[in-house]
Amino acid sequence: MIESSTGKIVLADQIIFKLRFSDARREIPAVERRDWTVADYKDLIFTKVAAEVGSAILVGIYPIKIIKVATNSVVLNRGRGAGLGVGMQCLVVAQGEALIDVDTGEYLGGAEQNLGLVEVTSVEGKFSHAKILSGAQEIQYGDVCKLQKKAIEESKAAYPRVTPGW
Repeated sequence: MIESSTGKIVLADQIIFKLRFSDARREIPAVERRDWTVADYKDLIFTKVAAEVGSAILVGIYPIKIIKVATNSVVLNRGRGAGLGVGMQCLVVAQGEALIDVDTGEYLGGAEQNLGLVEVTSVEGKFSHAKILSGAQEIQYGDVCKLQKKAIEESKAAYPRVTPGW
């Protein structure tokens, strides 16, 4: 993403998305999926990618931040439709000293210190609630939350795979 007035690169990222048939089976009822064509599956992929790209742009420009801290919970500045869902986990980091490029003088970001982990428990219109899983004493107002992508585990068949011997 480039800022049009200055030509400065504001965000550069890559989104890789794979749709597994098992994911589609979980999300779309069989009755509806029965009459689907290839175009319907493509439409599902495009919809999911568009949401992922929109979320990446939003997080890249306006990171998820903690706006309230309680004893064992926090409130995040993202709500419905902004890429957060119940059960998602975020790594909480504190922004440290600014890192400046020696040659260009450009701000490259800030050093980060990992503080803890939170899990989203409810998503409201413009904010979300999360419980603190670790680092309760260190998490403060204004700390940044980075969504954690859970690795998708390949499910293995409970029985040995048999192929015809022809």
